[in-house]
Amino acid sequence: MKEKCIIFDMDGTLIDSSAAMTQSVNFVSDSIGLAPIGKKELEYHINQPDQHLPMIFYGTDEYDPNHRA
Repeated sequence: MKEKCIIFDMDGTLIDSSAAMTQSVNFVSDSIGLAPIGKKELEYHINQPDQHLPMIFYGTDEYDPNHRA
């Protein structure tokens, strides 16, 4: 039988993007005057189901186009 698709888990399996994610989150945090978030704390929240990350990282659930990496 010929395969029609391949499913794989890239993040954490093929690459470790935690440094890039930490840098991006902290770039935005710094630009709006918030304290940086440590890599371990970020990894904890990223890996938890049903987390509202904008509220955790930035204290808001509103989108502001000026707050982007």
